[in-house]
Amino acid sequence: MEYVDIKEMDKFLKELSPKIYKRVYFKIRNHEDAKDITQEVLIRIYQHLEKFHESAPDVPVLAWVNKVINNICIDYYRVQKESMPIDDFGVQNKYAISHHQIDQIDLARHETQSTG
Repeated sequence: MEYVDIKEMDKFLKELSPKIYKRVYFKIRNHEDAKDITQEVLIRIYQHLEKFHESAPDVPVLAWVNKVINNICIDYYRVQKESMPIDDFGVQNKYAISHHQIDQIDLARHETQSTG
């Protein structure tokens, strides 16, 4: 295992941070989420940079960083897709409610009418 100079790593990550943010924001188009994802990318780079150098010494670091950015953005979209209901037209809509929620509302209405 090779010694990693913490000051050099810190300097590297600080220089890289604005570039990462720009690439993430271009993909996400949301300032707050882009900041969070940039943090996640920086953490992952910090955690895995040494292992990356050992396993792929000929691959440019920025190519690997772009791969990390892409993977984390894909994860972001996957979570967004799972949490955003689809309306009756098949379009994701953050204001639409799911069919399960409609069934629950109908059931509650029916129970209220039966007891009332």
